[in-house]
Amino acid sequence: MKFNEFKEVYRESKILIKSNENINKSNNLLSHDALFHLPFISLAIIIIAKKRAHTHVKYLPAILGECMESTLDGLANTKYSLSWSSNFRVRSVRALDFLESANLVLVDKNNRLCITPLGKKVCKKAMKEDNDLKIALLRIDRTFDFAYAEKKVREGLL
Repeated sequence: MKFNEFKEVYRESKILIKSNENINKSNNLLSHDALFHLPFISLAIIIIAKKRAHTHVKYLPAILGECMESTLDGLANTKYSLSWSSNFRVRSVRALDFLESANLVLVDKNNRLCITPLGKKVCKKAMKEDNDLKIALLRIDRTFDFAYAEKKVREGLL
């Protein structure tokens, strides 16, 4: 039987064939977050992880949000606070989970974020070309340094 004949027989017989269309699509790994947000958030986490000042993991989403708010022009003067966004916190945790599973960063026994040698290679590769990504990551890097220095000044350690 040829394919066209099969289609005709199928239409006439009114047989119901179950398909996978009703499967929950939220389990799909290539979601909107994975395709558009997580790569940039992951690179920003790698930039923060390479710092000498190892960030405590529980503060990472707030610090990352603060850095992105002051770095990215679209977020700079909005009423919406990215560092307090629960959606952004979830995305940050997903990005951190991805980075850990890819062995790009690790969380030590004191819950501090550390970069691995493979993570250093990825960071170096991202910073190699002169493009908008490099500029945004350098701005996040600088903003993190300013925020860290400000925190130390407030604590009286600098």
